[in-house]
Amino acid sequence: NFGNADFNLNNGTLIIYGNMNLTSGSDFNVGSGMVNVYGDAQFDGGSNVNLGQSIVNITGNAIFTGGNNFTAGNSTINIDGNATFKGGGSLDFPNVDMTINGTTLFTGGTSFNAGSSNIVMNNDIKFDGNAHFNAGTSTVSLNGNIEMETGYYDLGVTFYNLNIDEGATVTADINVIV
Repeated sequence: NFGNADFNLNNGTLIIYGNMNLTSGSDFNVGSGMVNVYGDAQFDGGSNVNLGQSIVNITGNAIFTGGNNFTAGNSTINIDGNATFKGGGSLDFPNVDMTINGTTLFTGGTSFNAGSSNIVMNNDIKFDGNAHFNAGTSTVSLNGNIEMETGYYDLGVTFYNLNIDEGATVTADINVIV
């Protein structure tokens, strides 16, 4: 746990065997280093995260809670487990290469700002009510079954560049705009 602590990694590697939890009041800054989490990672609301040009590998699940200052910069993020983006506030991924191999859930009023990122979701994806997905000029590849429910998306979801895997099922009760 990084409870109310400051952590700065300019260059080098941080290896965490077990779960990582950034709680409210934590400052976690990674310049061009590498972070390997061999477990789950949780980025709680109220923490400040700046990933710069880093590489982040998470072997377990990842939960990103809005309400914090989360900026992924020009980083590479690999999540082997499930990823949940939730809670109020924004999560900024301006120019990220992100791969999520588990189920991906956007829910609970968070604003996911994709910028010009390249995002690959290799399992089921669910856009739940009141989550905001701001596509920017990103490329999003959806390789699982996709479910989009009403809520914020009553007017539709807009993607800039969208790839859907052959054989995937898309279920939407809203407009999807590409």
